[in-house]
Amino acid sequence: MQDVTLAASDDFYKICKTIKLLMVTSEIDRPDLAGVLMKQQFRFALGMGLVEFKLTLYGLGWRGVSVDVKHVLGSLDTMRAQLQSLAGIAQPAEVHSRI
Repeated sequence: MQDVTLAASDDFYKICKTIKLLMVTSEIDRPDLAGVLMKQQFRFALGMGLVEFKLTLYGLGWRGVSVDVKHVLGSLDTMRAQLQSLAGIAQPAEVHSRI
């Protein structure tokens, strides 16, 4: 399970880094996207902390603990969708500028 959480965390932060880069280099100011980014980063960090806490309890022998990663994966999916949306917007402009 730790490999899955590490992979999800790595993916999430790579996506966030790419979105930040697109925001900084964009000609259009997107305060709404910055708000979504901050909110999802907070939700993801909180969710990962909870997952890791529950995994620690389980490792200590507390078997009544259930680990739910829906919120963590939800944040990852939200950020992935934002990145795909930005990529779709950026790509036609790049193609158009080459013509």
